[in-house]
Amino acid sequence: MTVDHSSPYDSKRFDFPIHRAECSSLAEADSAVALAEASGAQLLILRFPAQHRAFGWWLGELPCRWVFADTLVYYKRLIEGTLELPVVEGYRQRLAVPSDAPAVEELMLELFADYASHYRWNPRTDNAGRVAEGYGEWARRSVEGGQSFTFLLESSEGEIVAAATTEVQGDVGVMPLAGVSSRHGRRGLYRWVMDGTHNQFFKSGQRYQEISTQVHNLLVQKVWSRCGMVMHRANQTVHIDLRKNLEPGPP
Repeated sequence: MTVDHSSPYDSKRFDFPIHRAECSSLAEADSAVALAEASGAQLLILRFPAQHRAFGWWLGELPCRWVFADTLVYYKRLIEGTLELPVVEGYRQRLAVPSDAPAVEELMLELFADYASHYRWNPRTDNAGRVAEGYGEWARRSVEGGQSFTFLLESSEGEIVAAATTEVQGDVGVMPLAGVSSRHGRRGLYRWVMDGTHNQFFKSGQRYQEISTQVHNLLVQKVWSRCGMVMHRANQTVHIDLRKNLEPGPP
């Protein structure tokens, strides 16, 4: 089981207890449900490999409500050296420092203001403002925590216009959040973010660069493909409602 834990940030944001798990087998999924129920969670956000068809009938046998929430696709490329960056006049790159956290949070609030993530498919978590706040808080914690770097682009006026948060998972450099302000779009900045982050991973010794998104988010996937990234896996996300004595139907 890759992930199995309570989700205090989600629980606080939506005002009820939430548990999260990522599983690769039905046995792990059974364990995740049992652990979530034992913890008193009302909702289990469960991810599993899209190719595992057995999860379909497993879901059908659950004695509780659930809703299909998304398909998450993962792209990756090999890091073999430094790439030439598509530098755009009027902008410069740098790595974030803790004092940049509020500005990066504001940028992510803009980028995810109406994003159709898995939360939006569940009536209990379908709150655009709270969902965007979650991405903003995640970005702020990444910058403040300093566990890995956050790549920034800023304008000549000093405004942070693009950012990518990162995590290191073994030899893989992961980009959980990345984007460019709509006010600075169509200038090649997103490609700069991708390749600039790639180069920083190379300096840090990572062998691969990985990024993911919901399958319907096609525009960024086109950019990733042009960068030489390839889709290498996909996960399904379901929200399992663990409240007792519910009538059949949606959550």
